[in-house]
Amino acid sequence: MKKRKRLYQRKKLLLLATLAILLPARIAHGAGNPETLIKFSPDGKAWTIREALPRPEDARNAVNPVCWYPMGEEVITGEKREPGKPGRGEHAYSYERHGIVPISHWRVRHAHAQCIHVEVPGFHGVPGGGNRCHASYYSGWNPYCEDCGEIVGSVLFYLSRDTVGKLTTLNLDLDYYYLCPTCNHMEQGAEVRHVCKGISANRYLVTYLPNADDAEGEMQPSFHLYHNVELYEGESIGAQKTLSPNAYERKGWQFVEWNLEPDGSGEGFGDGQEILNLSEENYDPATGVGIVRLYAIWEPDSGKPLTEREIRTVPIEIRSLVDGTEYGSVAGDGGEGFFVKADGVTPFTLAFMAEVKKGKKQQIDVLRFLTRDFDMEELDMEESEIETTGAWSEFAILVPRGEELAGELAIPSEALARERTGKGVLQPGNYSQVLRTDGMKRVLITQGFTMDFAGNGKQIRVTPGAGVKMEEEEVRSEKAADARNSILLTGDGEGPVIFGTESIPDQFVRGEEGGDVALMELWAEDALSGTASFQVEIVNVDHGRTETFYPEADGHVRIQPSSGDDLYGGDVRILIKAKDRVGNETVWEKNVREFALEAKIVRMLSPHEPVFQRGESGILIVTVRGYARKLEIDWPESFAEDDPDLPRLFSYEIPSELVREEMEFMVPLYLEGDGERQITVRAYKGEMTLECRPHVSVAGSVLEELRTRLR
Repeated sequence: MKKRKRLYQRKKLLLLATLAILLPARIAHGAGNPETLIKFSPDGKAWTIREALPRPEDARNAVNPVCWYPMGEEVITGEKREPGKPGRGEHAYSYERHGIVPISHWRVRHAHAQCIHVEVPGFHGVPGGGNRCHASYYSGWNPYCEDCGEIVGSVLFYLSRDTVGKLTTLNLDLDYYYLCPTCNHMEQGAEVRHVCKGISANRYLVTYLPNADDAEGEMQPSFHLYHNVELYEGESIGAQKTLSPNAYERKGWQFVEWNLEPDGSGEGFGDGQEILNLSEENYDPATGVGIVRLYAIWEPDSGKPLTEREIRTVPIEIRSLVDGTEYGSVAGDGGEGFFVKADGVTPFTLAFMAEVKKGKKQQIDVLRFLTRDFDMEELDMEESEIETTGAWSEFAILVPRGEELAGELAIPSEALARERTGKGVLQPGNYSQVLRTDGMKRVLITQGFTMDFAGNGKQIRVTPGAGVKMEEEEVRSEKAADARNSILLTGDGEGPVIFGTESIPDQFVRGEEGGDVALMELWAEDALSGTASFQVEIVNVDHGRTETFYPEADGHVRIQPSSGDDLYGGDVRILIKAKDRVGNETVWEKNVREFALEAKIVRMLSPHEPVFQRGESGILIVTVRGYARKLEIDWPESFAEDDPDLPRLFSYEIPSELVREEMEFMVPLYLEGDGERQITVRAYKGEMTLECRPHVSVAGSVLEELRTRLR
């Protein structure tokens, strides 16, 4: 026990910070009598973890509802993320883990325990002493590693479900403490050492074979990792992502590529090319499993010295970042090509590298982009026909020679000379970067380009080229090798096509009894780069309400305007936006207006047709739809003069979206003669005015009818 005291005192400061986080606030401050965190049901067959009861003076007088868990049941807090099973070329491994461990979930463990809390009075503010309660209980929450799904050591926390769920990491370099659920005293510390059964990438070996008896030189194998990950079993082993540069020489021959077959019939790889997952087995020196053999492929020299003609390029890369800004380009689905935005403004960059394999004094002076343009309809033609119909253009960059023959040299874009021959829709932009490395023999250039609207729907094959200017001639890289490093671009200068707009009505018409407008169904399609986003926004201009609708699983947006929804009443703006994968956007807009006025006159007595006798009462019924702001009723002068309750002009502001007014009036007895009387009704909304004129037909008099009866 003394040894344990010394251990605690040495780590006093460190544990104080830990306890402040892990222990409930009422324990860390030593306030009040401890309350039970784990409580058994009356029958002793179930238990619960609950929040501590608040003190009576605490305004937050609330207790989490009790939730009983049967004994033996596992309760999971948080999302359980089991590690994935090893894939092809992968294997599981284990190693001791220290430091921070990510926690995927917590699970209740029902292990029997007894209270033997620490006998250190007032240790870190926790009441102590010899008051051990010796209570028996079931233990609390166990953490599980997010990486491997296994339990992390033997750490136990007696905390509430909500509190435990907020703990997402554990520091294995600290000693943790837990609480007795009965007396809330601090129990002994728990040492943890986590052996993590995580996932590691396969390691395999690539060997380089000269594939010729007269070849000279030597190359060491290179180690590679599956998925080109950085770590193997938690450590960096210096794995390569690219093949090693060719170091073999062969007089009268020049190196073409690496191949999986000695005769060149297998998959080929460029010198120094980036590779991915060539082996599905883990390298084992004893069995040789996981060894990939690459054979050098040679072609006869045409007579020029090797030091003058071995100039090579590597595959072109397309990049969407220019000066830190991302622009429109995206890889095609399942193909080798890329889609680029063809608007003449949005840039993209093409980057490739070339090098002189032999000769320290030889430097690359010319880098070329060779482009061949053709329409997509021509893709069904024979290759020979495409060769004759395709338009070739060349864009060359003259790179200054470096003063030094070692190290690196960054060349500013303004120091480069550019030449353009031929016409094409691929235009050079003003963005350019050049870097010389490896004794100035290797040049990496990143050149900005744009494609104008003429490139919409066109495919362009862009092929790299490199050359060294000699005194009498220019030595070029091999055309066949350059062709393998080409890239296919497809221009996309138009946004998606929006369909279904004919389903949008000119007005959201609703009858007297209400009813819904027909279903609107809309969708967007882009035949080139595909549709990246699609949405329909409905804005009610009258009261500012906006709602956005997104596609269902089939890509269609379906909207059912309802008569009971104020989103569709009044002035409504429908805005449809569709964007393709390279950033072209199509916007379609329509204004739908619902502004209507109806007025009719009925007799008070049956029949209700508007044919009155003088002295009868009638009802004027006015209905306004579409958020009108003002209503006026202009009564005939003869009506208004003799009826003080019926003003000549009745006007008022409309407070709601739908107004149905019923106004009673009387046809004056003194009116002379029969005939038509007209009432004018007007509705105002902004600069718009609606007007209707219901008529009153007068025939006879109530007084005359009464006199007849009296006679």
